[in-house]
Amino acid sequence: MLEIRNLTKKFGGLTAVHDVSVTFEPGHINAIIGPNGAGKTTFFNLVAGTHAPSSGQILFKDQDVAGLRADQIARLGVARTFQATALFDRATVLDNLIVGHRLRTHSGLRDVLFNTRRLREEERLCRDKAEAALDFVGLSHLAHEVAADLVRGLRELPEPHEDVLATQALGRHVLPASLAAAAGWCGLLAMRFDAIGGGWLVALRREQIETIHWGGRPEKEYVPGPRGPRLTPRGSFEVWKEEVRGTSAAWTGAQQALAHQLLDELVRATAARMAELNRARTELLAMLGHDLRDPLQSISMAARVLEIGGPGATGAPGSRIGQRIQSSSNRMARLISQVLDASRMQTGLGLDINRRPIDLARLLDDLLDEGMVAYPGVAVRKERPDSLQAHADPDRIAQLFGNLLSNARHHGLPGDPVMVRLQADGDAVVFQVANRAPPIPPELIPNLYSAFKRHTAGNDRNKGGLGLGLHIAQAIIQGHGGEIEYSYEDGSVVFTARFPARPPDAPAA
Repeated sequence: MLEIRNLTKKFGGLTAVHDVSVTFEPGHINAIIGPNGAGKTTFFNLVAGTHAPSSGQILFKDQDVAGLRADQIARLGVARTFQATALFDRATVLDNLIVGHRLRTHSGLRDVLFNTRRLREEERLCRDKAEAALDFVGLSHLAHEVAADLVRGLRELPEPHEDVLATQALGRHVLPASLAAAAGWCGLLAMRFDAIGGGWLVALRREQIETIHWGGRPEKEYVPGPRGPRLTPRGSFEVWKEEVRGTSAAWTGAQQALAHQLLDELVRATAARMAELNRARTELLAMLGHDLRDPLQSISMAARVLEIGGPGATGAPGSRIGQRIQSSSNRMARLISQVLDASRMQTGLGLDINRRPIDLARLLDDLLDEGMVAYPGVAVRKERPDSLQAHADPDRIAQLFGNLLSNARHHGLPGDPVMVRLQADGDAVVFQVANRAPPIPPELIPNLYSAFKRHTAGNDRNKGGLGLGLHIAQAIIQGHGGEIEYSYEDGSVVFTARFPARPPDAPAA
């Protein structure tokens, strides 16, 4: 459809475009990439007719358009956009679009003078096309806005590739929807610290409203005119007051320099965070592969024994093999569930919390029964009421209980029982797990609920852990509007989870 043959453009002794040949097929989007000064803008100007080529051909639908004016080429269907905002400032958005469609009309001066039918039909067609274009991009509500008001703030912003934006007049439609409701913001100082993730730190300033007093001599002045003496406007008032709005105090050079320094620190912090996330992701894959290998091997061997009907396939030994398969399967499911939950939290999605009425005492009993099968060598002593009703997510609360119990089993002294207490405290539920163990070192407490921290604990009994148990437990309890605390009491490590038995918006029982 559009073919360029040996296109060259010289400005005196400078060659801006040299012997370019390219073909553009219909239905494709093409890009021209090059550094500053490579001649990209000159090439577009040559194709659109803004500049005449020194040599070469520009074929559009097999017609050489190299010698035509820009308006003639545009009528044929080839046009370019402006690199900077170029509008009819005092015209509305709709009128600016209508002007662009005038290349497709044929009415002239005679039609305008006599308001001919052709003029009226073409004006209606132009308006319909313009309204359809605005509706297509979702801007119909701006059709009758004055273009200058719409882009005033945008014109003061630096080029998009810059990482610090500063303006004192945003304009009414420049702010995002979330900030537009906060009326009165006019100044913006924005720092882009994460270009890939779209991270910005934004400082806003309130509108600065000022009243300007234009002074004039109070005495009246008469000036002769065509119809005799007349009163001059200046002599008709003493002071003219004008209210100036839509701007804020300007950002000083020192403030912008401070913004650049802050941006450097933010960029460094973002890079460090990304490096930490990449390291954690690598560790996660390595740990997951290691931790899933053992239960998979156990399941495979037990299933093989049951398949061939060898020793242990029936009776009590067969039952033990079934318990081994169940224990290994549960461990795999727990590992995968923790990885998925951690992934949701790392990406900001959070955990799904689906509350409904449950009996926490019964839920705890079922969980402890399963634990006795999986960990027969660990004794658990429990204190709980016969029934404790709450409005919570049963799956997540079971996960909370299980994670705290698992943490106690792995970090408690061998042979000592794990103490579990479930009780009501007013309108709150309190779940407490204690295990005999040395106190947690003070340097580990700040990162106690962080993910991927197992290398800091140095516990040989928990080499297979992902370091996600307490991390997910904290997210679950926070999702229920509660909190979790660590303490050391009478030689025991104690974790206490507290959350409301019934949230404020829960339906009445």
